[in-house]
Amino acid sequence: MSYSPTIIEAHNVTISGCGDEIVVLGHGFGTDQSVWKHVVPHLVDDYKLVLFDSMGAGTTDPEYFSAQRYSNLYGYADDLLAILDELKIDSCIYIGHSVAGMAWVSGFAPLALGADIDSMAVQEFSRTLFNIRPDIAFTVAKTIFQSDLRSVLHQVQVPCHILQSSKDLAVPVVVASYLHHALGGPSAVEILQTEGHLPQLSAPDVVIPVLKRHLVCDVCV
Repeated sequence: MSYSPTIIEAHNVTISGCGDEIVVLGHGFGTDQSVWKHVVPHLVDDYKLVLFDSMGAGTTDPEYFSAQRYSNLYGYADDLLAILDELKIDSCIYIGHSVAGMAWVSGFAPLALGADIDSMAVQEFSRTLFNIRPDIAFTVAKTIFQSDLRSVLHQVQVPCHILQSSKDLAVPVVVASYLHHALGGPSAVEILQTEGHLPQLSAPDVVIPVLKRHLVCDVCV
């Protein structure tokens, strides 16, 4: 009889920290939960942190990836809800990094991060990007580019904080502005003086204090 992992095992869920408030961190395409490694040490003393790997990331078992299930972003959303349900989490702060960054050439890593090809940040992103099985990467990339959730943004009523790099190859500043006006609930935008799509890797010293400040804001203004 073959062994079927639990939802927690399949997504390599890790829990750390000792705070009363729960913060869940989700990574984008081409990375895994290690993308938050610079951020986690600055949050563990104040929050209980939940990290996970989205199915299809190089750290997950490709045998559990379903091209049909992940042909749209709802499959990933269902996974997240299943994880929260398994952990009996009814309320949390969710920090999600964009899934829009993707590529098929090695030159994308320095472009996406806005950093030199020899930098540690580029090397780390390259490691996680090319750790993804090619056919899975293609399926996920196709899902990303064919997804359009603009029609449902008005249904999002929870407060949202949008942190945006001032120079991002994958997602320009205009996208943050659009989200700010299209979301149904209160939202705030802060433009970071950073370059690249993964500032938590390339410029953690800039991202961390801003992120911590937004975490303690009860209402977006």
